[in-house]
Amino acid sequence: MLRPSILAVALTVAACAAPLDAPAPAALPAGRSLPLTVGPDGRCSAGVEIPAVIETVTEQAILPAADQTGSDAAVRTVTRSRVVQDRQRRMVEVVCPEQLDAALVASLQRALIARGALDGPASGLLDGPTLAALQAYQTDLGLPETSLLTRQAAVALGLVALRPEELEAD
Repeated sequence: MLRPSILAVALTVAACAAPLDAPAPAALPAGRSLPLTVGPDGRCSAGVEIPAVIETVTEQAILPAADQTGSDAAVRTVTRSRVVQDRQRRMVEVVCPEQLDAALVASLQRALIARGALDGPASGLLDGPTLAALQAYQTDLGLPETSLLTRQAAVALGLVALRPEELEAD
């Protein structure tokens, strides 16, 4: 038979535990700082870096006959690079961290698996493979290269609904 003091401790510990059916919050990678801001409307946004676009052109130029020492034509390789678009920093709307519970992360994983962007079962954990797949998926959509779940990607994946102002008028 259990002593009353042991029973009281066991009941206290059990009362502090989360209910079994409550989704656990998704774990963020250790040491990851999220540059998030929350607006007055409760929407989260993050600053993302858009890398510079650099064009590199390599051409082969045939040297004039005076520069040639043999009968074969001499060729010189010339490589030039130019910045087509400078690096930019812009704010994008992201899903707020408190919304990223295990249920939403599992739905995200299932959506990425269905699109062939992620292998394996949905665990509900925001782990390395999930973040890499999310970043690749968002980059393929033409969104900034980030492992934060942008609202635009969440809408495209069917994870969040469109707001009334985002609906197209017929």
